[in-house]
Amino acid sequence: MSKKERPEMTRKEALAVLHKIYNAVGWHLLSDGVSEEEKALNKQAFAAFLTLDVALHGEQAKYYSDGLCRLCYLRMGMEGILVHAKGQSFREPCCTTCFEQLKTENKIESIAVWDGDDWAEKGAPLCNY
Repeated sequence: MSKKERPEMTRKEALAVLHKIYNAVGWHLLSDGVSEEEKALNKQAFAAFLTLDVALHGEQAKYYSDGLCRLCYLRMGMEGILVHAKGQSFREPCCTTCFEQLKTENKIESIAVWDGDDWAEKGAPLCNY
């Protein structure tokens, strides 16, 4: 493939694609019965992603609750807010762009807001977005 045929992609976009691939297929490394080598690989993958996240997005990316958006992996999540989107298993950091998209598509199950001491769960029908 020539240089002209390659799709243009930023480093952040490339890292986002790798995160999404890992989320789609890497979970088997967390299941029971995986080998010690696979467990080590999972730890290495986590460390590698964290290293690249911080290199491309800054120090804040290493923190879960206020770190990288776990939907697009392109921007930082909103400070003090975790979103549980329909079809996801967990509440995740979410950037403003993804939050607005989820809101438009009516895909927000609930949100959790950091009140300074703990996470307060807010059901989607009760939230004043």
